[in-house]
Amino acid sequence: MIRQLRALSHLFSSPLSQRIVLGVFVSIVIVEVVILVPSGFRRKDELIDKFSMRSQMLLHGFQLAIREGNEAQLLAQAQTLQTYPLVAGGRLYRSNGTALQTFGIPPSLSLQEYRTFNVPQLERYDGRYFDFAAEVVSGGERYTLVLRYEAIAVSQELTAFVWRIGGLVLLISVFVTGATMMVLEALLITPIRQLRNDLLKTGEAVAQDQPLGNFTASIYPHEDEMGDVIGAFQQMAQQVVDAIAHRKQSEAALRQSELQLLGQTQQLQQTLQHLQQTQTQLVQSEKMSALGQLVAGIAHEINNPVNFIYGNLKHTAGYVQDLLHLTQQYQRVLPNPPADLQAELEEIDLAFLAADLPKILDSMGTGANRIREIVLSLRNFSRLDEADRKVADLHEGLDNTLLLLQHRLNGTGDRPAIQILRDYQPIPSIECYPGQLNQVFINLLSNAIDAIDAIGAIGAIDAIGAIERQIESGSFTESAQSPEIRISTEQIYTDSIRIRIADNGMGILPEVQPHIFDPFFTTKAVGQGTGMGLAIAYQIIVETHKGKLYCDSTPGLGSEFVVELAVAKA
Repeated sequence: MIRQLRALSHLFSSPLSQRIVLGVFVSIVIVEVVILVPSGFRRKDELIDKFSMRSQMLLHGFQLAIREGNEAQLLAQAQTLQTYPLVAGGRLYRSNGTALQTFGIPPSLSLQEYRTFNVPQLERYDGRYFDFAAEVVSGGERYTLVLRYEAIAVSQELTAFVWRIGGLVLLISVFVTGATMMVLEALLITPIRQLRNDLLKTGEAVAQDQPLGNFTASIYPHEDEMGDVIGAFQQMAQQVVDAIAHRKQSEAALRQSELQLLGQTQQLQQTLQHLQQTQTQLVQSEKMSALGQLVAGIAHEINNPVNFIYGNLKHTAGYVQDLLHLTQQYQRVLPNPPADLQAELEEIDLAFLAADLPKILDSMGTGANRIREIVLSLRNFSRLDEADRKVADLHEGLDNTLLLLQHRLNGTGDRPAIQILRDYQPIPSIECYPGQLNQVFINLLSNAIDAIDAIGAIGAIDAIGAIERQIESGSFTESAQSPEIRISTEQIYTDSIRIRIADNGMGILPEVQPHIFDPFFTTKAVGQGTGMGLAIAYQIIVETHKGKLYCDSTPGLGSEFVVELAVAKA
């Protein structure tokens, strides 16, 4: 008995059994309720029929007692009706509708309602009282008698009936539920619990990568679906044992292969890294060589004709002044020239020509001088004659680079001109490769210009979002509205200098920043970038000059590249 009670307590702790038992119990209760409700209504109708029969019998006796009497006898006989059991009151009406007598509790059924239905007798039940109305004849006159009965007995008997049926339903439900619980415990819950324990044991062994050993599943004595499930589990457990043993062997062989593959992978990685460095160096060397030759050739070809033009402009200006002076002398000597000559002078507008021609020659001189400065900057930038290390002024390299990029700094349809803010602090010259550093400067400045141009390409909505981020970070100023590049130099230690190139462009995303110096990595569209600019700059600064190159960027606020180089030794 104790064992059975313990099993039932386990049954109540099982969610599956709880749902099944609850479902059985609720189903039985629903069935019994479906049966009980119609039975209750039928029992109610039977009790009301009894009252109706009693009323008819009482009315029939009353009719016999007053058939030959007068109205006084009718009233006296009506008073005796209150002495009958269950009669609570009544009212007697004449045929004209006036109330002749009321005794006890007045009924709620009125004469008007009775006559409206036009039936020999009318009854009404309101849960506590039962009203019965019918016509009686006394002394040849017709009267209407409405009686009110105490109907509490109907409610009491109906309540007793409901309790009897409800108790029976509860007993049947408890009995069937208990029997269902015992059957579930024996045939379903106990085997499922045993199977669960076996599965947990198998899963724990698999999770810990341990063999099952002499594991034996629980024995189920019945040949049914549960027996099939347990048998399938035993087969699965044996397959797991075999699979673990096979996997152990495969893992041992795999580890041996992985060790061999790891060695080969490391060799391939070293080879690939060396190949990438070699390729980067080749690309850099080829690019610098081609660029230097191209720049030097262009500078040489332009230099000679520009020098010729610039040198002869001074003489041309003198000749023009002499000719204009001679023209003025002719006008003074011959103030009234012939008509055809006067017409020619008016057609060429000699006065305007004399005033504008010197200005044109001055403009040509300014343009020729500008071309000479550009040619000189090209020669300084290429520095083909400076392949070895030498002491150089970095301010000069930065200015030459800006001069070559002047066409990109001008305003476009998407943005105004980019302002260059220089903050040059006194720095010493350094021993370096000037041509390679010029390449670093042009790569960093080109990237800064690209970042600013990207703002004009993203549209007004993203640009407003960038301004909002500047306001949130507290870095918003009126200057942030206009594109600008800030270049600053300073000596940070006695033996090193620092160069900062900052822009207020789009900035670089955090997930992209770790890869910006990787070879061939680019976020630009196809055909707009090779991914080599920053990689070459990093190699020139870090590997060639033993310096530092790093970036600090915030999306929507801009980026700043910092170059640190050692000062030339005294």
